[in-house]
Amino acid sequence: MANYHSSGLLKVIFLLHLILSSWGMQSAYTVPTSYLYTNIVFMIVLLWAIANPVSNESIGMALLINSTVFIIDVITMSVYWPRGERHRLYLGFAIANTILRPVTCFLLYKIFKERDTEGTGIRGLFADVFDGPAGILNNFNSTAREYRGNVGNSSAPTQTQPPGSNRSGYQPIDTTQLS
Repeated sequence: MANYHSSGLLKVIFLLHLILSSWGMQSAYTVPTSYLYTNIVFMIVLLWAIANPVSNESIGMALLINSTVFIIDVITMSVYWPRGERHRLYLGFAIANTILRPVTCFLLYKIFKERDTEGTGIRGLFADVFDGPAGILNNFNSTAREYRGNVGNSSAPTQTQPPGSNRSGYQPIDTTQLS
């Protein structure tokens, strides 16, 4: 069953970020497009989280995108935002939106923990990426385990020396047993 408190909180978060980011984008020709795109993506994921109140994935994605957009907004405002008297009000709203982002991250994390009925946490959210059959960590860990298992193991395949080599331990391959 959906928790209506978290649904209402998501709507408040959505409205606050919508108002602050839209006021921050009022000077249409001078606002960097990265600010526009990152805020639109965040709003879409928040709408997904509101529309699907039992999904943990939407909240996790919103949390990930919000924390990434925080860093992007700081860089964008410090480097690319236009300066001047005319843009001061819009920059103030954009700064207020950026200051609200850590609070939003905290609230999204609380909602994430509330919706996490399986107890998998953040790592469980991305388990199919990292631990699945074709996952990044699964492939890395299995390769590392194979390597660690073969070190010092006498049953591990070894390279054979060419005939005439004086090294001890050389055993020629018997080709009659292969077929």
